[in-house]
Amino acid sequence: MSSFSIFSDTGETSLDSGQRRTVLIKFNPTTAGVKGAALSVVTDVDPHKTGIGLRGAGIDSNINLDVELSRSGTTAQVRFASQVGATYELRRSDDLENWTTLQGGILGTGGVVPVFDRTAPQASAFYQVVRLP
Repeated sequence: MSSFSIFSDTGETSLDSGQRRTVLIKFNPTTAGVKGAALSVVTDVDPHKTGIGLRGAGIDSNINLDVELSRSGTTAQVRFASQVGATYELRRSDDLENWTTLQGGILGTGGVVPVFDRTAPQASAFYQVVRLP
């Protein structure tokens, strides 16, 4: 079974000149490790296929991460369900592309772990909790 699947608009219908199509690809790995695939695009103008490489990193499929975020002033609290012995880090981004590690070496207790961002921006921010290998 492939880790990648076309999530919407599989492209069965033709497009007129100047039209566009957005195809959403879902990455759902079932095992850990780097996965790869290719999406092929064929046009009437150029009969050669154009390949678009897809790559993702699979994570431990046994992780069940439940994250809750609350905020008070410039402090944001992220709470997540952890696994005993696992190590995590909290990251923040303003654009979902560039991530800053706010705190690393967070040890899992088997319960809910609270982590604080005491310099949370007033504008929106994105958080991710990452389980380290």
